[in-house]
Amino acid sequence: METFPELLDCVVWTRFVLGIFYGVWIGNQSNSEGGGNILVALNFISFPVIIYCRTILGADLNSYGSKLYLSGVIQSLATAVMIWIYLYTDSHAPEEGIFVSAFNTLVSNEEIVAPGTGVENGYPEESEF
Repeated sequence: METFPELLDCVVWTRFVLGIFYGVWIGNQSNSEGGGNILVALNFISFPVIIYCRTILGADLNSYGSKLYLSGVIQSLATAVMIWIYLYTDSHAPEEGIFVSAFNTLVSNEEIVAPGTGVENGYPEESEF
């Protein structure tokens, strides 16, 4: 820590850039659903920086304590998820329009009738069962 005290700042900014990169990358994929992507983002943001510091820089990780392992991980993960959600929502504009229309109809207490059901008055026939 005596030779390069700014290493923690560099680690935080590197993780932030990795979070932005991962959020853009996963947000532009067509099948980017599920919690597995968050775990991959956590690994992608956390471990390459630690491996770089240990192998290439030869930093003494014990002198930095747990600060080197955890600095900026949560903020970078939140940035990646925020960018991912924005880009995923932006690429699914028709589905978003359908959702907004249904939500506005629900809030305004109008009658919701599924198109193509053949129900004239909006109420389905009562079932015998």
